[in-house]
Amino acid sequence: MELSNTKLIVSRALNAFINSGFTYIFSLLSLLLSFYWGQQLENMSLFASFGGVVTILGLLKTVRFSTIEKYLNFEKEVGQTTGMTGTPVKNGEAEKIKEEAQNRKKRKLENELTSEFQGIFLTGLGTLVASFGSYIPIFL
Repeated sequence: MELSNTKLIVSRALNAFINSGFTYIFSLLSLLLSFYWGQQLENMSLFASFGGVVTILGLLKTVRFSTIEKYLNFEKEVGQTTGMTGTPVKNGEAEKIKEEAQNRKKRKLENELTSEFQGIFLTGLGTLVASFGSYIPIFL
């Protein structure tokens, strides 16, 4: 599976955007500004529509590790898989290697879970806003 340049550029840009804290800032700003303009224009459909944007950001945050990184690192992952367990090592070295591997795995899982929980939250928030945002009364 060879990546085209366009797909690679888009995937890298998307991954950088999702990895940054800008996802939450963009979500919050878009909801606040659309709420304000919905109130000013007396049409809360604008606010409800931006709920869909937040839903998409939540979905992207959720699939960050399961899809986007695997797509970007496909060739690397395949190239590093050898099926070999390595050369024999001393007991002390084996414990050290095992501990380091477990720490790396733990950090990776913590990052994945944090991103997925954030994605679930944003997806839920965006869906609720998209579904019910237009029912908010005009009060400004």
